[in-house]
Amino acid sequence: MKSTTRGVDIYQAFINFVNKSNLPLYKLVCITTDGAPAMIGKNNGFIALCKNDNNFPNRITFHCVIHQQALCGKILNTSIIMDIAFKIANSIRSRSLQRRLFKLQLEENDSQYCDLLLHTDVRWLSRGKFLERFQCLLPEIIEFLKSRGDNYDCLTNNTWLQNLAFLTDITAH
Repeated sequence: MKSTTRGVDIYQAFINFVNKSNLPLYKLVCITTDGAPAMIGKNNGFIALCKNDNNFPNRITFHCVIHQQALCGKILNTSIIMDIAFKIANSIRSRSLQRRLFKLQLEENDSQYCDLLLHTDVRWLSRGKFLERFQCLLPEIIEFLKSRGDNYDCLTNNTWLQNLAFLTDITAH
């Protein structure tokens, strides 16, 4: 799109692309959009123009999943979950003896994983993988912290666990 981005312009560019690429329009299942008026406008938005075109099959329209997750993420205070997970993971990974003992415990329990992942704010793209591994190893982490005599109360709090699961799910995508 080089000039205007009105609903009709987007619609025409899409139709031209479909025709040029010989894409079977009847296989279209759903359309995902952002909230821009050019996309969702009631009369002249891309979705409205698609609905008025008889060549378009019946399909489902969605608001962008990323925008939905971002809105949900605003409600969730991610820093509390991340700070606790960072602190625990770093307390295990940053001390070589603690890391060896934790890896040994994982081996003895025949864990799916052999270590915690390291995460720093510089590596923010790896946040999802870090949280997934942290959540998978949570029972082992609790057992390890218990054996060290550390406080692990927050790791058994249902609200914190639900927030961890939600944040893990969002960042994994």
